[in-house]
Amino acid sequence: VYDRFHERGFDIVGVSLDSDLGALRDYLDRERIPWRQTCDGRSWQGELVERWRVQGIPAAFLIGIDGRIVSLHANGPSLATMVEQELAKAR
Repeated sequence: VYDRFHERGFDIVGVSLDSDLGALRDYLDRERIPWRQTCDGRSWQGELVERWRVQGIPAAFLIGIDGRIVSLHANGPSLATMVEQELAKAR
């Protein structure tokens, strides 16, 4: 989905719950992850886990072009459809 829609404005911000930042950097380099990634190294005690009430991983949220949450379960086959619908609003 990232490759398909990125040029049209779709982006991903990954939030890692890793506590070993060096291992995370190695993984991102090895897997050539193209999107931005953030990690505070605090695992399940991090601010974003609390703020977004993350109960398990992966957790995928789709934020619309208006800044509102479109989906709290933005993954699987329906993700491309949801992204397409949001991008159509920008036209």
